[in-house]
Amino acid sequence: MPLQKADWLPMTLRLPYLAFLIVLSLVLGVVVSVLTALSAQQHGLGNDRDSPTLFFGWRFSPTLVATIYALLVGSMLNDVRRTEVFARLSRPGGATAAHTLCFPARSWWHDPFDALNKTKNNGVRSLALFSASLVNILVLLVVSPLSAGLLSPVDVTISKDTAFRGSTLAPDATWQSDTFDSVVFRTIAGSVLNKSTSAWVNPNSAMLPFWPSDAVAPTGSSFAVDFTAQQWKSVTTVYKSELDCVPLYLYNISSYTIKIVGAGSTIMTTTELGTSDGCNITITEDEDSLEGYHGGWLPESPPDPTSFLGQFGTWIHSGNCNNRSTILVKYYDEDTFSFNGSICAARYYSAAVNATVEINEASTMVSFDDNEYKSNRKLLDPKQQDFPHLEDTFLNSNWSNKFFSTVILETPAYTGPLLAIAASPDYDNNVEVILNSTVLLERASRLHQQYFGEMLLLALAPTAIDLDSGEVLVQERRIFVVSSIAITLAALLLLSSVCVIVVSCTTRLRQRPLHLSHDPGSITAVASLIAGDKVARQEFDGTDKLSNEDMIALLAKRRFAIEHGGLIATGDTKLHPKHGKIILYIRLSRTEIATMQSVLGVRRGV
Repeated sequence: MPLQKADWLPMTLRLPYLAFLIVLSLVLGVVVSVLTALSAQQHGLGNDRDSPTLFFGWRFSPTLVATIYALLVGSMLNDVRRTEVFARLSRPGGATAAHTLCFPARSWWHDPFDALNKTKNNGVRSLALFSASLVNILVLLVVSPLSAGLLSPVDVTISKDTAFRGSTLAPDATWQSDTFDSVVFRTIAGSVLNKSTSAWVNPNSAMLPFWPSDAVAPTGSSFAVDFTAQQWKSVTTVYKSELDCVPLYLYNISSYTIKIVGAGSTIMTTTELGTSDGCNITITEDEDSLEGYHGGWLPESPPDPTSFLGQFGTWIHSGNCNNRSTILVKYYDEDTFSFNGSICAARYYSAAVNATVEINEASTMVSFDDNEYKSNRKLLDPKQQDFPHLEDTFLNSNWSNKFFSTVILETPAYTGPLLAIAASPDYDNNVEVILNSTVLLERASRLHQQYFGEMLLLALAPTAIDLDSGEVLVQERRIFVVSSIAITLAALLLLSSVCVIVVSCTTRLRQRPLHLSHDPGSITAVASLIAGDKVARQEFDGTDKLSNEDMIALLAKRRFAIEHGGLIATGDTKLHPKHGKIILYIRLSRTEIATMQSVLGVRRGV
């Protein structure tokens, strides 16, 4: 009978399949590396637009690819595992049935240990099984779980160079004193109530507006209506007013009586105050108004002193006051006179700074580096911008029309802008609280700055100018590659390709012969393995009636081999000269002997 050609290999162990698996591993590793680099360079792979298709793509596609790759690797492992028995049988001398024909089906985590067990492999470790099981474990336990977290949505800020336009002060800018009502309303809202009416103005500074050249000039306290969440960065001009104040000291208090024809007499009190630099103030009041009027914020020379202090009051500045305003809070309590006062001069500064506008749904914040402002600031010429006129509108306007105020004792009275400060929630017109306040001048500076900023916005030129290019930083939800997971996956895929290369080299028939002529997976194929060898047939004669345990006990120590596509029995076997029977000289128990004699009908020596 001619010998069969025993060169069968499973499809998954043939070079085309293994080459495809090697290339796939390398390609996946390269793709992961490229995606990681692109994600880092381009701030993610793309925008998350809340599309169901896009969501499925970035959320499940890595897992889907990893699952397909795991199935391909699992198919390779299954064929390495099921052919391992035949590889053992094909080695010189064959192998015992316990490690081949009777070897039980085991879980995948046993494969590495079975591959390294020399006893089961005739003293040789199975590098093919070990490599296949290793790549399967890497893919099954690491690559597949990690792939689910490869892509993740992240809120990031994208920077884009953009041309900007901005406002500037009109060359012939004038302070619009006829807008006092609206300016005071906005000043009180921003400085006293902390309710901003413009993002460009706050109690600490005023900024010339700027915006991307392809947009309209933004107004109001929030730009979220016209713009999505983003940041602008450009150079603009910041303006600040600063109060330079020196404290007042009490020099003298005196009283005298004056007679008024037809009206009796009244007691007048004169209070003399001054500063260390020689500015003197004299206040004369009648006794009835001492507890009803508690000071104010006044210019050096009020246009109508009686409008401030009543019929019998006068306010006189004399000597070295240099057109400075007076902030004074006073209180008479029987024979005690308490006061808190300063003489203040307003100075105006400007500086070109790098400013940032941050727009989000809740608010719009305008900021700049205060240290940069201080290093760049310049004192503005009062006459060039007509700041004296601005001071007059601030101090001399009728603030009392905006607040309920009277000289009745239950409601303390103040004069000028001090009305707004006294009416704030922190002071609530309580003169004792104001007297003891350590931040009165700070509150005055905030009010003055807010007023200056509101007037500044009204003095802007009607046309904008081109500014230097700036940045627009847009907040976007983008799909990012998680670098730590990506690096791990790329390394594991590279290692997997190495393992598959090892499998492809060690499963060649010259290195790992199987001596099979066809796939042994079917019952017919298994029967054909023993059909050509009489001894092998006799070894299995009657075993179909035995349980698995009995058959394993019967055959475990027998040695078999495969040659030319057929199974043969090996070991100490010979033909009995008298009966022509096969006698296997293997050590058996009496029970085994009786079982084999009854089942197989042959005699075996012990």
